[in-house]
Amino acid sequence: MGGYMYAVEDDTVYALLYSGNEVTLSVADTELTLRQQTAYPYEGAIHIETDLLYPAQFAIKLRIPTWALGEQFVPGKLYSYTEKTLPQWTLKVNGEVVRAEVIKGFVEINRTWAAGDVIELDLPMDLRFSTCDEKVVDNRDRVSLTRGPLVMCAEEADNEGAVQRFYIPELPSSERCTVARMEDGILEGSPIVSVPAAEIVDGESRSTELKFIPYLSWNNRGNATMIVWLPDAIEGAQAQLSRVHFDPAKYGTVTASSCAANGVVNAVKDGRRPASSADTTLDAWISSGDSDKEWIQMVFDQVQTIERLGLFWVSCDQVVVPADWRMEYLLDGNWHPFEKYITDVYGVSKDRFNTIHPAAELKCEGLRINIDAQAGKSVGLFDLELNLR
Repeated sequence: MGGYMYAVEDDTVYALLYSGNEVTLSVADTELTLRQQTAYPYEGAIHIETDLLYPAQFAIKLRIPTWALGEQFVPGKLYSYTEKTLPQWTLKVNGEVVRAEVIKGFVEINRTWAAGDVIELDLPMDLRFSTCDEKVVDNRDRVSLTRGPLVMCAEEADNEGAVQRFYIPELPSSERCTVARMEDGILEGSPIVSVPAAEIVDGESRSTELKFIPYLSWNNRGNATMIVWLPDAIEGAQAQLSRVHFDPAKYGTVTASSCAANGVVNAVKDGRRPASSADTTLDAWISSGDSDKEWIQMVFDQVQTIERLGLFWVSCDQVVVPADWRMEYLLDGNWHPFEKYITDVYGVSKDRFNTIHPAAELKCEGLRINIDAQAGKSVGLFDLELNLR
């Protein structure tokens, strides 16, 4: 990131990104050191101090993000704030307010700078709701929440169950929302936002509170449900809740090349999520260990459209992650090589799902995982996370 923080052009320094840092630049025939202190993106106060051998005149241009201007989260027509506001950012130099116009995303301070000058930029960290362009069908009748530059999401770990049961029938004012800090755990210090909402319980609606964390932090506390775009009516919540209910029938018939006495082939479709690759509380498919070429496959009851497949490997005792693996798909009774998405890899990471997406829309009758086991070792899978369209 260091190469993206600042830029210099002639006698102008551009501050492009905000993060605690120190940099030395050449500008106006002198060496300029900038020391930036900030808790951004969690807080909007940015403190920049200058240090140079002798006073010099040059411009410092500070980026003012689109979200701080009050009308939309990012440039373009895709997203719009539900309520427009006037810009609320403030700028000071040595404690004196600077009034400047935002031109092409920047405000300019052109003056004679000396060692010890202090720039204070304060960007508002307001909670804002956004809607999406109607052309995005999946986001119709939904809203998202942002805080400053952060997209927020609701995660199961903070909301006692599948977050698809929630909806926001009425946009709350900022006074009815609260912002706190996570006090412990892996996300300690991260903001957590509580918003009035509604949820479906036993088929009925009731008022509740929905908790959000920054989207950048999700999936650090186990594999579970998460949502960014919340329905604005109960019908939307009912529809999405039905999709997250686990259905083992979608896997069709699961078979494998071999199975150890302590293995269970159908464990991969029981919907139970392991705590780690060494979880001893759950069943898993485990190969016999008699061959270094193994496979496990699903043959569907009907043609399915594949969105993605995640594999959770076993790693304990004589069961280890494979040397390699690849996939095939079944169509018209024949197996064909599976073309994965360009950035995907056939991963063997422990304690997580290793997920593969098709390179293009894929309709098929089944999937097969071909596995190269490590010599003399068994391979195993706790779970196959199959997502269909």
